[in-house]
Amino acid sequence: MEMNFFRIFSLSPNHYFKYSEYGIPLEWNFLFKRDYWCSESIDRHTYSFSNSNSSHSNANSNEKSIVHVNHLVKRFGPDKIAVNDVSFDLYENQITSLLGPNGSGKTTIFNCLIGIYKQTSGTIKIENNDGIEYDTRTNIDMLRKSMGYCPQHDILFDLLTIQEQLEFYATARGFGKNKERIAKEMLDLVSLQSSKDLYCNSLSGGMKRRLSLACAFVGDTKIVLLDE
Repeated sequence: MEMNFFRIFSLSPNHYFKYSEYGIPLEWNFLFKRDYWCSESIDRHTYSFSNSNSSHSNANSNEKSIVHVNHLVKRFGPDKIAVNDVSFDLYENQITSLLGPNGSGKTTIFNCLIGIYKQTSGTIKIENNDGIEYDTRTNIDMLRKSMGYCPQHDILFDLLTIQEQLEFYATARGFGKNKERIAKEMLDLVSLQSSKDLYCNSLSGGMKRRLSLACAFVGDTKIVLLDE
């Protein structure tokens, strides 16, 4: 009975599982294909995050676009293409997720957005707090003041307490006069108020991630990038 049921559906899977917003159905025999079970066979040296045929738009949104990435390309050396012709917009008051397998270029895109890497070609324009768009290639120092970034790996000082870490970030971002108030707000935001006097080297992995998240929100951040 089960085999007959499977055979009926496998004859014409697209008739039952149509293309939709949730993705594209796999071929009926995907379970019998080696590449389904052996994902490590993908050549990660040539795989890149690519979106060459379309630019993401948000036609149904009433929010304005504050980040414009247009035909972004990032190469490392003559042969390694980390990001290949990617275009998208980020909108105010919205959360956008960038999805892809390991090695597809997500972190590289983030590093281009905040100016750690300079793109090989393409443009990145970001709206500053004054409401004017600026190109990251010529105005990244100014744009960083309105951006927060939580990297993949925690960048914390072992010999600082949680509160001292937040006060340090507030001072580094130019808010030294209000560092105590900002630290208190961030501690409340990530529920670390009761642990504020613990040193960073004694924190659990989860507490470190919460502290890194709080650091990304320190200051007048208009855009916050969270890498995993």
